[in-house]
Amino acid sequence: MREDRRGQRLPWWSAVAGILTPVVLIGGWSLAANAQQAFDSSSQTISALASLSAESRWIMTTSLILTGAGHIGLATGLIRILPRTGPVLLAVGGVATAAVAFVPLACSAGADACGAEPGARAVVHSAVASVAFFCLSIWPIATAWTLRAHRGAYAVASLIAGVVLVGLLVGFAAAVNGTANDIGRYERVLAGAQAMWTAATGVWFLTRRGAWNP
Repeated sequence: MREDRRGQRLPWWSAVAGILTPVVLIGGWSLAANAQQAFDSSSQTISALASLSAESRWIMTTSLILTGAGHIGLATGLIRILPRTGPVLLAVGGVATAAVAFVPLACSAGADACGAEPGARAVVHSAVASVAFFCLSIWPIATAWTLRAHRGAYAVASLIAGVVLVGLLVGFAAAVNGTANDIGRYERVLAGAQAMWTAATGVWFLTRRGAWNP
């Protein structure tokens, strides 16, 4: 028989980890951009701020690791109160986000230059980042699907959030594969929205008992 997790609470530390995720991410890229001379946040990616040639790259590197830890921390708590599919995808996205910091690009000369960078490092970096963006976009939809029979407010909100995030992911993918000069803006909107949903989930379950309360 499937375990009934209704009435269980999200641990406070898990909720706090989720709530702090957008603060760490957005604060990190803001500080890193200020430390990088002649950085264009519209055309250059977050990865450029953590590249081997970036000034004060430790700021964005630390931010990515802490952001990943925030996603993982929330997922660890959510596994106690939600069906596992969504939280596991969130955890995978968190691990991949942190892993991006350990396979930095070599250049910070802009989205096009870094994206065209040859070598295994760039391939691995792109693959890990893709896993992070994908998992962090679809985990709300997976969660909504596993809660569909309960029709609670969180399930509905999660579905809406997932649809929005997948739409942003498609827009970002189109920018990456196209000639858009504002790839950095697309990426920040997507990553910021993903982190904000993590925070919103932390707030939701910090203030309510159980996964399926209306």
